[in-house]
Amino acid sequence: MKTKHTHKWRVYSTALCPPAISVGCACGADGWIGRRDFKQSDWARAFHAPSRSYPLRKGLVPYVHVSKR
Repeated sequence: MKTKHTHKWRVYSTALCPPAISVGCACGADGWIGRRDFKQSDWARAFHAPSRSYPLRKGLVPYVHVSKR
């Protein structure tokens, strides 16, 4: 019996054009948080995420793109 997977999102980068916060899950799913959905403080912290990834703040829901790894 297959159970539903609950993503455990981690912030790992930012994108400048358009502004977005990049997130990923260990299952291989990738996603992003659009500019309208995050605060300036989220952006400031995510700027350093490439060297120190961290769990996504509760309340932020990413747009999901599932990629095959």
